[in-house]
Formats: sequence, structure tokens, C-alpha cells
Amino acid sequence: MVFLSRVSAKKNLLFALEVLNSVEGNVMLDIYGPVEDQSYWRKCQNAIQNLPENIKVCVKGPVSPSQVTEIFSQYHFQILPTHGENFGYVILEAFASGCPVLISDETPWRDLAFSGVGWDIPLADTRQWIDVLRRCIEMDQETYALMSQRSRSYFEQWMANSPYIANTQKLFQTALERHRNLGETPTLQSSVGPGD
Repeated sequence: MVFLSRVSAKKNLLFALEVLNSVEGNVMLDIYGPVEDQSYWRKCQNAIQNLPENIKVCVKGPVSPSQVTEIFSQYHFQILPTHGENFGYVILEAFASGCPVLISDETPWRDLAFSGVGWDIPLADTRQWIDVLRRCIEMDQETYALMSQRSRSYFEQWMANSPYIANTQKLFQTALERHRNLGETPTLQSSVGPGD
């Protein structure tokens, strides 16, 4: 499994560690991302030290955005029990890599079990998190391969039908027309920072 996000209370890594503490079976969890909150990270480190021997955790640290899909392609599942996402690009990137997800129901990505690409689980339902983790651990390769393929197809369908793409194209077309009408030559300048 992989957790790839900022290490902060909002992203809820500590919750992931706590539910993993209650599962049987062998799990390897790699953690990628910058530490945003040192106090919160100390709680996570303490939880890692207290995990049973069947749960192995490796802290990988920050990664560049260009590495994200390659990283996801190396794992079976993404786990992200976030307290809230307006969109959650990292979830879409997991799907693009064929990596099914275990996420909270605090994102726009819903009904994932119905689509066969993962689970969106209420944070209040710890029992369901543990049950889903058990299913992941016990899953055979054939079932997983189908789920991975569905995740990639889910991404491709979303890209083909996304209103975000059409709206972005419309935004740029409107901006270009405005510049033409004003007799200006548009220039490309980026003010977008990492993670925007």
C-alpha cells in the first residue's frame, strides 16, 4: 500500500496507521510526501513504532510531481483517509496508474466499490475500514488484476467525459478571444506553484 500526500492532520495518515494496527495479515505501507506538521508527524512516528510485526512501514519522503504516476504503478492500493478534498488529483493519478484506492467519503470520488475501483469509506466507520483492508490482504491476483484494469479504465472514461476538460478549454478560448479583440498578443506565464 502507499500513502502519497502531505503529512498533516487533514490528510489523516495517523488514522491509516491506527486501522492498520487492527488488521491481521502482512501489509507493507510506504509513505511519500513532505512533513507539513512536525507535531502531527511525531504522533505518526509513535504509531509506526507501535505497529505489530505483520505491518511494515517505510518512510520515503517527498517526491516530485513527475514521479507520482510511476510511484503509484508500483503499489497495489493507495490509502488516503483524508478529512476533505475539493478534488483530489492524487486520487485521479492513482487511477491513471491502475492503482485502486481506499479513501474517505470526504472527496468528490464516490461509489467506488460499485465501479470496482476501490472504496470510499466514512471515517466514523472504523470497522468497515478494517474489513476492507482485510479484503485487500486476502485478494487473489486475478481479482486484483481486474480491479487494477478497471481503475485505469475509470481514469480513461473520466478523462473522455470530464466537464473539467471542456470547461478548461472554454476558459482558454474565451481568454484568447478577449486578447484578440483587444489587439493584444497573449503570453504564457505560469504563476502556479507546486501542488496547485
